[in-house]
Amino acid sequence: MVVMVTEGDTQADEMYVLITNDPIVLDVDPLTFMPYGLPEGISKDDQDLAALATVNDEDDALATGITNTPQADGNVKVLVNGCAVKLGNGSKVADCYFSALLTPSVARLIKDIVAGDILHWVGSLAGYQLDTSDNISLVYLV
Repeated sequence: MVVMVTEGDTQADEMYVLITNDPIVLDVDPLTFMPYGLPEGISKDDQDLAALATVNDEDDALATGITNTPQADGNVKVLVNGCAVKLGNGSKVADCYFSALLTPSVARLIKDIVAGDILHWVGSLAGYQLDTSDNISLVYLV
């Protein structure tokens, strides 16, 4: 398990990995975390972003598009409040998907995401709508 810390005076915007071995009994076993090493070139511009409030399926999830073009062979992870959500890969049958600004009804393949693309939220599949108190992080290599 990887946890992103989004606030705080000393560990804000840092990630930690759980290194305690299974089996784990919650509220009984001590949990040990260590810093999660991010590779060089990780996008820091698209972490800790405030979500827009969504009402319907395919609402814009963020006020701005993705700021950098991911590496051609890279991957993009979307986290809401530090938890990974399912990103559609050329499909709108997921919690969220990216599209070009001018063609919001066409979901992009992950390998084709470029700077300026917009993240859309599909609340009926995610099971909830976003609120302005929600935090979105887009993690990818540039």
